[in-house]
Order: sequence, then structure tokens, then C-alpha cells
Amino acid sequence: MEQWGLPDLPHEVVYDILSRLPVKPLCRFKSVSKPWLALITDSNFIKSHLHQSMKSNTNQKLIVAPQNKWGQISKSSYSMDYQAPNPTVAELEMPRKSAGGEIWGSFNGVLLVDIAGELCLWNPSIRMYQRISRPRCNRS
Repeated sequence: MEQWGLPDLPHEVVYDILSRLPVKPLCRFKSVSKPWLALITDSNFIKSHLHQSMKSNTNQKLIVAPQNKWGQISKSSYSMDYQAPNPTVAELEMPRKSAGGEIWGSFNGVLLVDIAGELCLWNPSIRMYQRISRPRCNRS
């Protein structure tokens, strides 16, 4: 079991401990070792972590994209951990900050954003995004 860096803990215990941690430490722990990187980026682990987070009702944030008095959406969006004892508001760094972006929707912490006319799926917790193609409309 030495490959996990913790010789006395079985894989299942390490898995269970890591699945209960917040996202930010997990992102840092990817650099602990190759086995930890493989575990933390594994799709089954990610699903387990999301399930654990939803079950324990942790790591929930409110995302706000304010509008000005003319109804235009601001280029800045904000995140607030409303369950924290002293909630703080933090500006979200869009994937391409100079372009700004408009949030169209969200699901399980992943946001659908329009950045300068390009659609992206963006996970602000891990600061990763993926451009996606716009859906084609068939008009009959």
C-alpha cells in the first residue's frame, strides 16, 4: 500500500477521506503523487465526490450576475458561500477575463457561459472550462 504515500491505510480508506474534502484542497492534492492524481481525476471519484457533497449539503455557493439599471448583465459575476458563518462575496474570474461573460445556466456547479459569443461549460471551483458548439436550429 506504499504507493498511496500512507503505508497503513488501504485504498478504500484514502478514497473515502478524499471524497469528503472540499474541492480546493483536492485540486492541490493532485500534485501529491501520480496515484492521487489518477484517483482525484477519475470520473467515478468525481461522481462520488459530488454525491458526497450533495448528501452532506456542503460547498454550496450562490452565483450572482448582476444587471445594471438598463437590464444589461454585468461583465462581472460573483460567488458567495452563504452557509459560512461570515459570508463573503468574491468576484469570479471568467475563463477569458478580458472578454467578460454571461451566465446562461448551471447544473451541479458547472456553469453554461457565453464568452464573447462562444459557449463554454465552466467549473469555477476547479477553474476549468470547455468550449462547446452552439446547437443548430432546424427551422421547418
